[in-house]
Amino acid sequence: MPVDEIERLHFYQRQYLGADDLEAQQTYHRDMRRRHNLGQHTWGIVVGADLIEVPQDGDPAAVNVYITPGLLVDGFGREIVILDPVKLDPALFSGFMNSQHREVWIRYDDQRAGQPKYGWGVCDSNDQFARILETYRVVVEPDPTKLADDIIVSGSPAQPADLPLDRSAPFQEFPDDRDDPLWLLRLGSVNWDGPNSKFIPAAPGKLGERRHYVRLVGREVMAPGDSLLLRARKISSPLPTDPNDPAYMGVTAKVEGTLQVDRTLFAKADVELHGGKLYFRDAAGGDDGVPLWMTRLKGPGGKGTADLRIHLGDGKIGDGPASKARLTIGNLDSAGKAEAVILDVRGDDRIEIPTGVLDFGKQTRQMINLTTTLGGEPFYGIGTQIDTFYFRTHNQYCWFRDGAHADTASDAGGGTVQLRLNSQGLFFGEEVRQMLNLWKEEYGIGVQAGDLYFRSASDFSWFKGGTPSSGQNDPGGGTVLMHLLSNGDLHIKNDLSVFGNLRVSGNQDLLKVKTFDRTFGDDPPDSPHAWTIDYSGEFSAFYTAFVVLRGFNIFGDPESFSIFQHDMSGASIPHHVIVQLTSANVSSATGICYCSRSDTTQEGSCRVSFTLVVMGKGVM
Repeated sequence: MPVDEIERLHFYQRQYLGADDLEAQQTYHRDMRRRHNLGQHTWGIVVGADLIEVPQDGDPAAVNVYITPGLLVDGFGREIVILDPVKLDPALFSGFMNSQHREVWIRYDDQRAGQPKYGWGVCDSNDQFARILETYRVVVEPDPTKLADDIIVSGSPAQPADLPLDRSAPFQEFPDDRDDPLWLLRLGSVNWDGPNSKFIPAAPGKLGERRHYVRLVGREVMAPGDSLLLRARKISSPLPTDPNDPAYMGVTAKVEGTLQVDRTLFAKADVELHGGKLYFRDAAGGDDGVPLWMTRLKGPGGKGTADLRIHLGDGKIGDGPASKARLTIGNLDSAGKAEAVILDVRGDDRIEIPTGVLDFGKQTRQMINLTTTLGGEPFYGIGTQIDTFYFRTHNQYCWFRDGAHADTASDAGGGTVQLRLNSQGLFFGEEVRQMLNLWKEEYGIGVQAGDLYFRSASDFSWFKGGTPSSGQNDPGGGTVLMHLLSNGDLHIKNDLSVFGNLRVSGNQDLLKVKTFDRTFGDDPPDSPHAWTIDYSGEFSAFYTAFVVLRGFNIFGDPESFSIFQHDMSGASIPHHVIVQLTSANVSSATGICYCSRSDTTQEGSCRVSFTLVVMGKGVM
C-alpha cells in the first residue's frame, strides 16, 4: 500500500506486541535493506548466475545447461540467491519447435511454508504459515513488453523523467510481495534444438548475451589506503604476462563521460584513443587561442591509409597566434636548466633543425623525394649508392642567388641564376664574373665582356696520365704535354700545328715563309736579265732566301709553259739556262736569269720561270 513516511517500532516495558507489530518490524528492515540495494548500487547481477554448458553423456552433439550459483538484485531491491548449480529444465522450452537461440531470464519469487500443525491453527485467518521461502523462477522468451511492473513514486507509476536512467529508485514505494510484482533479469541465451528437444552448443558470446550487472552509485570512491584497485573477480592478481592469455587484458573500466585525473596518470601497457582527439591545454585549462590536439584521420578524400594528425592551431599560415605554434622535439640544454629544441614543426608551414644532425642511417637509397609524379614515382630527389652521393632531376638543376620561389623553370624569382645544369651542358648564368675559383681567387675561370679567361697566380700546365700531385708542374707520373710559364714562355712537348697565320710579337725565333713566282726573258740578247722582287712590309726580320727554277721556253710566249710543242729547226736548240739570286734583305731580293739558243738573233724570245722563297719573321 502507498506510504509517505518510514516508520519503525519502538519498544517499552510491558508493551503488548502482536503479529502485526512483528510483521511491521520485519517489513522495516526488509525495505531499508532493499533501499540500500538500490541506493548505493543499481539493480542487476551481483556475481555468478552464469549459463554454462556441460557435454551430455551419450550424445556428443547435445549439452546440458546449468545456472551457476550467484546473487542478483531486481528493480524492487529484492535479492535472488542461487546457492547451488541449477540444471536448466528442457521442459521450459517444450513449446518451441524450431531450432534457434532462446532468451533465458530469472525473476524473484517467494513461497509460503511452515503451516501450523493440526490443532494449533486459528479459525479466523487464512494466512497461517510460519515461513516465507525466498526463491526464484526461470522464464524463457518472455513478452518484451512485460519485463517489469511499474515503479511507484508518490503513489503513481513513475515516468522515465522521474527516475534515474538505470531505473534504480531507492525512493520508490515497494510493492507488496503478496501481489507477486514482476521484474525480470536477463541471464543470456541458449541454443535450443526444437525438433530434437535438446540443447546444443551456443554460438560464441550468446551464453552471456545482454546481461545487466549491478553498478556502484556515489559521487566519490574513497580508498582506505593510498591506492584503489579495480580488477575482475575471476582473474588472479597479478595479471598474466602472456598476451595470448584470455585474461591478459584484465577488467575493462569504462567511463561514459569525462574523466579528470588531478595528478599523474600511469599506463603500463597500451593506451588507445578511439575516434576522439587528445587535447593539450595549459595548467588553467585554456589554449590561448591556439588549440593543440592529436587524432586519427582518414587519408586524402576520406580514403586510403589513415593519418595521425597533430594539429597546431586554427589560424592561417602567418595569421595570428597559430602561426607561432610549434611541435618541438628536444632535450635539456648543456646547462641542464632549459629545454633545447632539436627539431620543430612550426604553425607557419616550416620545419627547422636548429641544432644537431639529420641522419638517414646506413642503407643506400634515395633518402629525400622532393617532388613525385602523379603515379608516385620520385622524379626529384637526393640519395646514395655504393660510394656515390647523387642528386636526381627529371629535367635540370639550377642554383639561384637571392630572389623568391617561382614555378617557371630556370626562373630565379627576381634573383640571379648562378649555375644551371641540363642535358645541353653546364651554364653559369649571364653575369660577367669569375665563375670557378679553384683555389683562392688567384686560380679560376671566368668571363669578361667578349672574353673567356683562365687565371693563375703562376704557371699553367697540361698533363697526360699520372695521378694528382701537389708539386708545381709535376705530372704525377704522367707526361707534361704543354707548360706555360709565368714569364710567358710556352713549352710544347711535340709538334705545333697552326692553321692560318701565326703572329707573335717579341724576339722569338718564329718563321714566316713567302714565295714569289716570276717569268723573265733575255734583255738584251746574249746577256742575262737582271731582276728585282720587292716584298717590303711582309717581314720584320730576314732569315734567308733562295730561288727555284720552274722551267724555260724558247718561243717567247709565256703561255707556252702550259702547252707542249716541238720545233725541228736547228736554230731552236737551247744551250744554257740559269736563274741566280745575287742579294736579298728584309724588303727585297735581286738576281739574274738567262736562257740561250742556237740562233742568237732569236734569244729575245726566250723565257725563264722561277720561284723566289723568302724566310723571316712576319710583321705583326
